[in-house]
Amino acid sequence: MAAPGLHSDGGSYMGNIRESPASGGTGLNGNDPAGKTTATQLERTARRLGITLRRLLARDKETRSELDLVAAEILVRIERLDEWRTLHHLLYEVLVAFAPFSTSLGLVSPGSFSPAQRQALLLNWRVCQDRMDALANFADGIRWIGRPLRQDRHELRGAPWAAEVIALRLLVEDGLKDDSADPAYVRELADEFRDACQRHMKFADQQLQDAIDEVEYLLTCLLGHRQGLLSDLAAAP
Repeated sequence: MAAPGLHSDGGSYMGNIRESPASGGTGLNGNDPAGKTTATQLERTARRLGITLRRLLARDKETRSELDLVAAEILVRIERLDEWRTLHHLLYEVLVAFAPFSTSLGLVSPGSFSPAQRQALLLNWRVCQDRMDALANFADGIRWIGRPLRQDRHELRGAPWAAEVIALRLLVEDGLKDDSADPAYVRELADEFRDACQRHMKFADQQLQDAIDEVEYLLTCLLGHRQGLLSDLAAAP
């Protein structure tokens, strides 16, 4: 089965896969959990701070209105941050699941797959398929980091990271099921699949760090307002 036509935020994809804005690397120094604790702590701090500010500013409608806008911006950025964090984690899991398959594929001799080799590769690939299904389900419901994924037999629409990786997955699976497929061709597709996951994981890492910086800046603004207000209250007669 030929890969479906692809449409993403970056345009229409047919045939060769176009590169995403990111390039190269694994992101987060190759360690998926990085950023997760920071993001969670920021979210908790923002919510606690919001509750405190509402209590302190219950009688100050003008100041409260201004700070509510900042708090709303923080919550939006936290939701975006959480989507980038989830994407990075899912791509990391895909690459972990892909590693045994890649090792097995590298041991196949040139020429053609034997029935036993094909069966072993399909078994290894199923683990990767499971993680790819999770990635596709996530891409279907995103709100902040691209267009939600829409796919049928002939077309894929969505964010570039979803469209490219899923299209390459389909090509790898077609190669594994094709009795006449050259192992070298399947290895080439598998390498493209791995490289795409790594590029998009690095891009997600960059976006995650940017989102963390934005939230920290807005939290600093809110904290400054809060400290100023507490000083005013302490100085009041």
